[in-house]
Amino acid sequence: MQNIFTVGPARIYPSVDKHIRAFMDQQMGSMSHRSDAFRAMYASTITQLKQLLNIPADYEIYMAGSASEIWERILLNTVDVYSHHLVYGDFSKRFYQYALALQKSPSMQEVPSGKSFDIDRIIIPEQTELIGICQNETSTGAAIDLNVIYELRNRYPNKLLAIDIVSSIPYVNIDFTQVDMAFFSAQKGFGLPTGLGIWIVSPRAIERASILKQKGNVMGAHHTIEQFHQNYLKSEVPSTPNILAIYLLGKVAADMLEYGIDRLRLDTEMKATLLDKAIENSPILNHFVAAPADRSKTTIVAEVSDRNLFSTLSQNNFILSNGYGKFADQHIRIGNFPSTSIDDVRALVNFMEKLF
Repeated sequence: MQNIFTVGPARIYPSVDKHIRAFMDQQMGSMSHRSDAFRAMYASTITQLKQLLNIPADYEIYMAGSASEIWERILLNTVDVYSHHLVYGDFSKRFYQYALALQKSPSMQEVPSGKSFDIDRIIIPEQTELIGICQNETSTGAAIDLNVIYELRNRYPNKLLAIDIVSSIPYVNIDFTQVDMAFFSAQKGFGLPTGLGIWIVSPRAIERASILKQKGNVMGAHHTIEQFHQNYLKSEVPSTPNILAIYLLGKVAADMLEYGIDRLRLDTEMKATLLDKAIENSPILNHFVAAPADRSKTTIVAEVSDRNLFSTLSQNNFILSNGYGKFADQHIRIGNFPSTSIDDVRALVNFMEKLF
């Protein structure tokens, strides 16, 4: 049996197999997304997510095809001209690149890969309408402290704040009242098959989209905030969705609630500590993110001096991710999500210790 530590798609959550069988036994794949059965299922998923993540009652949750799609939806629906992006790796930079592709006029502030941001060194241009932040940079294993994000809201209260939490949710404990939008994909922290993006939207962001529409902005032809909002009020979605993924998301969120979100977060921190120590004790591994305070707890990235390690681990059924982009042959990336148990991590650590 493979012991999977990839950073996304990640290991499937243990209860997913059971929930898929139940879904198929009930023939739910044939339900109409305009039916009462779908509305009840969708509303249940929203309820479970809001309870698990402590999302305010007046925030809405939309279902898209991917987090990448949500980048475009955010920029089209809430930015007239100017967005500003904090860039510290490939994924945080891609949000900025989407803005360029949509012919906005974005700006960015960039720090070297493996670093994070000091609040007192962040400069937001005055004309900025939306600040785009990737809270956890999957390509490098660096993360931005939530207090930095909250202080940005305090210093720039009139600018929208959108955060990418693709690789940190449900571990990261966000005060959603401090952000206007957050988004993630289900195939990492929730351990689902690919194909579902989740977009959490505040009343202020919905109002901003309405203002831009009245101004005559082109909002895109596919799934605008207005369309999502009108359908959300009826526990519906604009068009035929990934019904299986929405069902599974609700079921896994319910499982996590039963397990306990505080317990889940403590597990994540314990596993991260085990992995950190293994890297520090290894003669061929070094933390890519030098400052402990800047390190992600969910995507652990190490520089590796012996590339045979990756193949040796794979041959022994420990499946990790290699480095991303220009670091493909220099790094290993270890996913530390709820679907991976403490015993799984101990097995990986013990195996690596025996190699050295």
